[in-house]
Amino acid sequence: MDFGRSSSYVETTEDTEVAALARRVLAKLRLDGLVEIEFKRDHRDGRCKLLDINLRVWGWHTIGTRIGLDFAYLAWRLANGLPLAPLTAPPGLRWLRLTTDLPAALSEIRRGRLSVPAYLRTLVSPHDRAVAALDDPLPGMLEVPMFLLNRRRPPPHRATC
Repeated sequence: MDFGRSSSYVETTEDTEVAALARRVLAKLRLDGLVEIEFKRDHRDGRCKLLDINLRVWGWHTIGTRIGLDFAYLAWRLANGLPLAPLTAPPGLRWLRLTTDLPAALSEIRRGRLSVPAYLRTLVSPHDRAVAALDDPLPGMLEVPMFLLNRRRPPPHRATC
């Protein structure tokens, strides 16, 4: 759950400290365009620590489709030299990949760190889905067998520090 192959539940939040840190990182590296920057707040000192800079389209890039936020289209506009208006995703957008989220949630419930009602609230709240779509059901139908096949593989080797 802490470090996996992909995200399972993502929610946008508003954090001015993280936004300022991300802007500083982008400026120092002279990066622009489609980029995802991840930070994690260290509970030991309360500071945000850089986890990842992803210059590729990430799995949950569809998080804003319900409100018309289309990262792929914005990247296309940028690549074609078309103007982009500054925008910020509002807090509270959610994205869910059930095949990876459910095992993580069950583990947290067993450990007593998540209640069943709290988890069920995440399922019924509005969210974009990773692969399930009524207008294109095939990817969603293939997700479960693909997930089960991946679970049979040994986990990737993790370096120890």
